Amino acid sequence: MNEKRLLKELLKSKFDKDAGEIIDEFLRENSNLVGSHLEEKLANLLIFINKNFDLELDELMGLVTSKIKGIDIALNPTNLEEIYQKLALLNGAVLGVSFDGQDFRAIEAMRRGFYWAGVEYSQKFQERLKSVIRSVFNGELARDEMAAALKKAFEGEIKHGVSYFAGLGDHIISQAQNVSTITQAQKYGVKFYKVVARMDSRTSEICRCMHGRIIPASHLENQANKIINAKNMSEKKAAAMWMSGGFNAKTSDLPHNFGLPPYHFRCRSEVVPVWIDEYKVDGVKMRATKAPKNDEILRHIDKMGVERVVDKYNYIKGKHTTPLYKKAKKEDIIKALNSINEIAPNKKNKNRLNSFSDNGFFIVFNGDRIVTFIPPKNGNKKAIYNYFKQNSIKDKREVIKWNLENLKSHFMG
Repeated sequence: MNEKRLLKELLKSKFDKDAGEIIDEFLRENSNLVGSHLEEKLANLLIFINKNFDLELDELMGLVTSKIKGIDIALNPTNLEEIYQKLALLNGAVLGVSFDGQDFRAIEAMRRGFYWAGVEYSQKFQERLKSVIRSVFNGELARDEMAAALKKAFEGEIKHGVSYFAGLGDHIISQAQNVSTITQAQKYGVKFYKVVARMDSRTSEICRCMHGRIIPASHLENQANKIINAKNMSEKKAAAMWMSGGFNAKTSDLPHNFGLPPYHFRCRSEVVPVWIDEYKVDGVKMRATKAPKNDEILRHIDKMGVERVVDKYNYIKGKHTTPLYKKAKKEDIIKALNSINEIAPNKKNKNRLNSFSDNGFFIVFNGDRIVTFIPPKNGNKKAIYNYFKQNSIKDKREVIKWNLENLKSHFMG
């Protein structure tokens, strides 16, 4: 390393950047490297094909196939320690940060993840490249036409490679961010984590279902350890499954390899350490990670394991046929949340979930928020249960607790 380069690196190290800046810079620099690397390899391949185009096509294809085997994508970045430390600081700010062997194993797991993904991508890339070249050769094009056709095809492959790295890097770092949360919080005896999703028009079904869910530390620690200790890409994937639909069962029914984000490609969800306590507001007991804020009426962890919230505006002034505060008392809402026996996606609004409770309440959720509810009139639970069935997607109904009504409904129509 020359003196100018060394001075530049030393000066860079003096300035603090936040985690987002470091990650963005990492992805940008490495994506550019991937693009230039592929461009150089594919340019050399095109020159080779042009120089030898007078050979028999079968012979030329054999030579080209041999050269393609040497084209790979190198994804083994060196500055992951800095990224991991920033992620740990970001997620462990409340707890304080200390590093030990588990953190260094997590950093090494990140590095292995990039390496394995690079190998996996290279194999798929080589097969795609052979297919592209074979299709051009089969067209029996003239040399000048072939060069133009291959150049156009190669440009697409370069863009694909850069896009692949950007998505891959984002996924591995997102996973490392959540792993670092677990490794740091574990040192301070954290017993529970809460899933926090970004709730907007882009939020996936699975993230909407997981938002606000409270997960025991033991579940996520086991999953994080399997990710860190994976010996190959298949083990790493097996330790962290993706889910395309929603998860509407109880938290205790989470698969052993699911719970730690990311839940899908370009997932924005994360887990944060929480402490659970009991709170009493206006004589109503609730169990939550914190007491209701000034703009909230109640905050309570329901039977599903999700911390639900009723905000003050919705309860008192929300756009309902009857204000919610006139429909039911707070203690009855808590009883309903404690006794959910069935849950299903809303028929009219895919972002919402319907539930039915033992005390006859029909409740509609949007993520962790209670949108509305309907209590039984004159104790007529059956009418409310029928309303729940009519407004829910039948084949996606999840039974939390079997009773006579839903047994009849599911097995007798």
